[in-house]
Amino acid sequence: MAGGQSNTSGDSRGSSSGRRPSRGAGRFFGVPKKCWCGELMVTLTSKSDQNPYRRYLRCSFAAENKWVDEALLNEVDTLLLKNARLEEVINEMASKSVFERTETEIMATVEDALAEASAKMKNTMIVVVIGSLTLVGMMGVMCLMRN
Repeated sequence: MAGGQSNTSGDSRGSSSGRRPSRGAGRFFGVPKKCWCGELMVTLTSKSDQNPYRRYLRCSFAAENKWVDEALLNEVDTLLLKNARLEEVINEMASKSVFERTETEIMATVEDALAEASAKMKNTMIVVVIGSLTLVGMMGVMCLMRN
């Protein structure tokens, strides 16, 4: 479509079938502010019989043209893709947050269980030491009583 529209009657050859152009070399998508040559794009209105009053963008130097409605559709498509990517990022972040929260809860439970087991182990060791000392003491008393 580039180079096909004009603001003179009957000279506009743009596509009005509703199909959007495919990506190609030198093509741009979205609403261009500047032409590839660096000149600003100007919005004009077609006066042709095929596309009456249809707005298009034109560079006065390179004679590049683009229909405004197609440029806006391209812009919407681009924004939809960006939104889809952002939704994926948000979903990943939410999943990561849930995972980290669950991991933190599990770690806290494990630490509590470890502290409880450590306390039980200390109590068991104290009982064993006291029992051993009692046994040694009793054996000493028995030895003294025999003599």
